[in-house]
Amino acid sequence: MSEMTLRIKCFSLVKQETGTSEIIMTVSEGTNSDNFLQQFYRLYPKLMNLPIRMAVNREYLQETITLKAGDEIALIPPVSGG
Repeated sequence: MSEMTLRIKCFSLVKQETGTSEIIMTVSEGTNSDNFLQQFYRLYPKLMNLPIRMAVNREYLQETITLKAGDEIALIPPVSGG
């Protein structure tokens, strides 16, 4: 099976845990958003219990989608402030 490259943008607590604001990740072609998150959590298990919102190409996901090579994924944890 072929592989594809995704660019992962990390914000807030995700950035803090990964130590970087951007990760390049290689996954199998045809990987969907749920499978991607499972793979990401295997790399960063401390983030598994954090309710992370996922955006692909600057659009928040409402459902599971199949990812494409070159997609930009943003992982956004809950934000508080006032």
